[in-house]
Amino acid sequence: PVKQEHAEFTWPQGNDLTSVTAPLISYTPEKIDLTLPIQEIRNLTPGETTALSTVPENSDDASLRGMFVRS
Repeated sequence: PVKQEHAEFTWPQGNDLTSVTAPLISYTPEKIDLTLPIQEIRNLTPGETTALSTVPENSDDASLRGMFVRS
């Protein structure tokens, strides 16, 4: 038999667009569909350039293992 686990993460929750961390979701998606409101880019504070990341920026080999959307 084949056992397949299903992980799902839905964001935002309601109208709350604050940053979230999901450390227990370690699966690699086959497909990812993202919508990033341009207002979130405009809301970045001075010196802040990352609007979205799929791994923590300071993790090992972050740029090899994750995706980053920066302004």
